[in-house]
Amino acid sequence: MLCYYYPPLGGIGSQRSQKFARYLPQYGWRPVVVTPEHGSYFVDRSLDDGASNGVQVLRTGYVDISSLLKRAVTSQKNGNGLPEKAKADLRPVEGGSMVSFLRRAVRTWVYIPDGQIGWFPYANRAAKRAIESGGIDVIYSTSFPVTAHLVAYRLKIATNKPWIADFRDLWTENHYAEYSSRLRKRLDQIVESKLLEKADIIVTVSNTWADTLRKLTGGRKRVEVIRNGLDASDFLGIEYAKPAKWTITYVGNFYGAKQDPSPFLEALGRLIDSGRVRRDDAQFKIVGEPDPYVRNLAVRLHLDDLISFTGFVSHREALAHQVNSSLLLLIIHGDRANPGLVPGKLYEYLGSGRPILAIVPPDFEAASIIRDSHAGVAVEANNAMEIERRLVGSYSEFKAALAQNSTERDLSMYERKNGARQLAGLLTELTEKAEIRDR
Repeated sequence: MLCYYYPPLGGIGSQRSQKFARYLPQYGWRPVVVTPEHGSYFVDRSLDDGASNGVQVLRTGYVDISSLLKRAVTSQKNGNGLPEKAKADLRPVEGGSMVSFLRRAVRTWVYIPDGQIGWFPYANRAAKRAIESGGIDVIYSTSFPVTAHLVAYRLKIATNKPWIADFRDLWTENHYAEYSSRLRKRLDQIVESKLLEKADIIVTVSNTWADTLRKLTGGRKRVEVIRNGLDASDFLGIEYAKPAKWTITYVGNFYGAKQDPSPFLEALGRLIDSGRVRRDDAQFKIVGEPDPYVRNLAVRLHLDDLISFTGFVSHREALAHQVNSSLLLLIIHGDRANPGLVPGKLYEYLGSGRPILAIVPPDFEAASIIRDSHAGVAVEANNAMEIERRLVGSYSEFKAALAQNSTERDLSMYERKNGARQLAGLLTELTEKAEIRDR
C-alpha cells in the first residue's frame, strides 16, 4: 500500500488508507504500508497506524522539495533555467512580482507530477525491497499525491504484479486544478494516460468520477467505486450535549473562494439584521485553519464576532465538534466542482446524527446521499430564500429547547469496513487471475 497520507499525518486521505489497513486483515489480506517518516502535513497523534494490530508500516525518507526551493525562489530575480515555452506561459502579469512569478514557475516545472515527488526514490526503494523479500501479491497506490501512482507504475513494470490505482480525487480533470501552463497540463495528461493504461483496476470514490475515468481510458479499463465512509467505532464515547448557543459547524478548510460561504453568511446576516435570529444566540464554528478570505468576508458582513476557527484539531476532537452542533454546513459550488465531488467529511457528518444544511446543487451526488439518508437538505447557492428558511427552522428548534438527540440513520452501507471488504474482493480477484496467467 503506497500511501503518502497515513497516520500520524491527519486528514481524510490518511483515514481512508488507515481504515483499509485496519480492516483488510478481516478479509484475508495483510497490508504492508509504505509511507514517509515525516510527511508534509498536520500531525494527528491520536490516529492509530495499525502497527499494534499487526499492520506492517515501512516508513521511508522524504525530501520536501517545496521547503528546499522556497529560499531559492525568493532569492532569484530572473527566470534563467526555465524552458522558453515555460517563460512564455508564465510571463508575470502587469504589476505582478518576480517572486510570485518564480513561485508559479517552480510549481509548474519542478513539482512534476506534484510537490511530493521528493518521496519517489525512497518509496520506490522500500516497496521494491518488500516485494523482493516475498509475500507481496498486489500493489495498491492512492492519490493525491500522484507520486504514489508513479512509484506503483515503476513497480508494475519491474515485477508485473497486479496493481490497483485508487483516485481519491481526479487529476487533470479535477475542477480545482489550476494550470498556469497549457504545456504543463498536456504533460500531466500524457503521464495520466500512461498510468491509467498500466493499472489493472482503477478505483475512485464516486459514480460520476468513475464515468470520467472510464472516458479517459476509452472504456478499456475497469473502474470501480469504493466510497469514502465512516467508522461508527470512532464516535464511541462522544456524547451529545445541547450547545449553549445555536451552533453551526463547518469542518475543514475553505481554500479561499473554492468553498465560498457567502450565500450562507449573507443569509445569516439578513436574519440577524431583521431580528429573526438574535446575535448573542448564534455562533459559526469552523473546525479548520483560519482563512483570510472568510475572515475578510465576515468583517464586511459584520459577522466577525460570531465566527471562530479552531485550527487543526485531532480527528476525535473534530467528531466531538460535529456531534455537539445544532447544524452542520456543507458547501460545494457547482461552478467550481463537478457532480461527483463527495467530500469525505460528509460521511462523518452523517455519522454525527446532526442535521445538515448543504449548499450544493441538488443533482450532485453529495445531495443524493443526504436525501437518501434523510440527513438534511441540499439547496442551490442562489436560492437565498430557501437558505434563510432552513436556517430559521434550525434556530427555532434550538430556541424551543428541543432535546435534539442524534437522529438514527441506517448508515451501514457507508461503513469503512464495507469499503475494505470491497477492496479485498478486488485483491482476491486479481491474484486468482495472476495465478491462472502464471500457470
